[in-house]
Amino acid sequence: MLEGKSTDDLCAIAMAGGGLEINGSHYSTEDLKAIAMALTENAHLIIHNSKTKSTDDLRAIAMGGRGKVIFA
Repeated sequence: MLEGKSTDDLCAIAMAGGGLEINGSHYSTEDLKAIAMALTENAHLIIHNSKTKSTDDLRAIAMGGRGKVIFA
C-alpha cells in the first residue's frame, strides 16, 4: 500500500498508467475522487479503510473512477 504520497503525486502516478492501493482514511473524499478521475483505462485504484467514508462519499468516488475503483 502506498503511504506518504500527496494527492498530486498519486494523481500523477494514476495519469501515467499506474495502479494504486492506498489508505482511504488518509485522504478526503474530494482527494480520492480526484485520484479516481486521473486513472487511465487499464489502471485501478484500491482504497483500504473505506469504512471511514459515507455511502454517498463512496458513490461519488466510484462514479469518478468509472468502474476502476475497488473498496476494501
